[in-house]
Amino acid sequence: MSELAKRVGTAAILLGVVGGALVLNETGVGPGPWMLFVAVACAAAVWEWAGLLGLGSPWRVVYLAVGVGLTWILLSPTLVAALWLALGLWIVALLRIAGVPFPRAAEPPFFGMLGLVAIPVAGLILVAFLGPFAWAFLAVVIVADTAAYAVGRRYGKTALAPEISPGKTHAGLIGALLVVAAVSLPIAWSLNLPPSTWFYFVCLALLTACFSVVGDLTVSLLKRRANVKDSGRLLPGHGGVLDRADGLLAAVPVYALGIQVLQGVVAI
Repeated sequence: MSELAKRVGTAAILLGVVGGALVLNETGVGPGPWMLFVAVACAAAVWEWAGLLGLGSPWRVVYLAVGVGLTWILLSPTLVAALWLALGLWIVALLRIAGVPFPRAAEPPFFGMLGLVAIPVAGLILVAFLGPFAWAFLAVVIVADTAAYAVGRRYGKTALAPEISPGKTHAGLIGALLVVAAVSLPIAWSLNLPPSTWFYFVCLALLTACFSVVGDLTVSLLKRRANVKDSGRLLPGHGGVLDRADGLLAAVPVYALGIQVLQGVVAI
């Protein structure tokens, strides 16, 4: 089987599993299938993140156990504080990607903390946001990633971070933002948001898309430091879970906090 066939087949299966689990929740079966999917994906992501940090098997088990423990600790009522913590860590990661001086000795503990916070927080939010807002979030992230790849492949010449990921270009980012801006209006309408909030939702979708790039570049940085092409081998044709979920991890706190602000303004 060719690599393209593997990639397409895996993507189809993933979309079927994700869509099926969300539909089952909305048709009365309950959130069980979706919660199980998110839990398995998060566990795999934590395991792969530990590998990118260079941890051996015994310490990877410890890292995974700590991640599971933090998931319980970060549950409501501390989830909002955890969202802010995750956002703060992603902003630091953005500064590192942008070239702001960062003590090399501080990188391992920082990226270790980022994985232990960002992945459980993303999992908890994906479970808490079941329903239309989960669909909207996934749509924004998938559209941004797809548009960035398509436009960057066709028109991209200047890399966003050439030392980290030469494939991510300025043209790809601009194309992604333009497409996200175009689709976020019908998404806002489908969510039955008041027209007075549509501009806010478009801005939130654009910021969410920008942070998805931060997540992508952060995992690319970790892979480059670990001298590996993919974070894992769980998904044929794609690599590991992090290779598909990297953008989602950084986008979650931005989107979730933005929706909370929106909920404080209008009844949704």
